[in-house]
Amino acid sequence: MATTWFNVLYTALFIVGAIVLLLSFTVSIQSIVYLSMVGYTLLILSMLLILGNIFSSALQASNGRFMQFISILFNSTGPFLLNISVIIFLLYLMITYKAMINSGNLSQQYYSFSMVSSIIMLMQVILFYYGVNTNTFKREHKLPVMFNSFSYLLGVINVYIAVIIQTILKYYTTDG
Repeated sequence: MATTWFNVLYTALFIVGAIVLLLSFTVSIQSIVYLSMVGYTLLILSMLLILGNIFSSALQASNGRFMQFISILFNSTGPFLLNISVIIFLLYLMITYKAMINSGNLSQQYYSFSMVSSIIMLMQVILFYYGVNTNTFKREHKLPVMFNSFSYLLGVINVYIAVIIQTILKYYTTDG
């Protein structure tokens, strides 16, 4: 598979999203939540482009047979959809608790769990990127089993972490 503008685009979005997300933990600015939101959004866009690549490959591989197309999609898109769902949930939390996050009146556990969640997300996107570029994906149009299983594991862990972040934001805030 030759490198196309499509591959370059989702790779660039991933790299910029990862840099912005990591910057949100290293710089101290007044509106840090906006930087995190931009990073998460860029990661979602890169994963949506990879999903578009999977849809395109599944369509070509199915030769117009609907059930084969659905089977390929079902086997290939689960980890992507799980990770996108977690990111959307975290974006919802950031939008809902924007003022609280920007004020800094949060327990230290929020920052710890948020960093762990971001690192897991970055690991998943790296797995997705390398999984899409494997020979198995090019030949069978699905992620290799090891990539798929590890992505599900990281996704489930990240779901738990996102729920913990929600609990911290909802119940464990400080007054300054």
